[in-house]
Amino acid sequence: MKHTYIKGQKTMFIYKTMYGNIEMSIFTHEREVSYVTSEKELGINILLDYDLYLDNELTYRNKVEISLR
Repeated sequence: MKHTYIKGQKTMFIYKTMYGNIEMSIFTHEREVSYVTSEKELGINILLDYDLYLDNELTYRNKVEISLR
């Protein structure tokens, strides 16, 4: 299963299970990647803010923030 996060767009995919397929889609509110490069630290910050739809029904609002140093 592959997810594509495009800011301001809704993308659809099929989640395949042993019980059948589920139509899912993601609407991306925010997608941001920033790099930290200073004399004291190196790293990356990743932000994903999206809605998850199951069978065209809004199911979850998610926000993921990852910071690596």
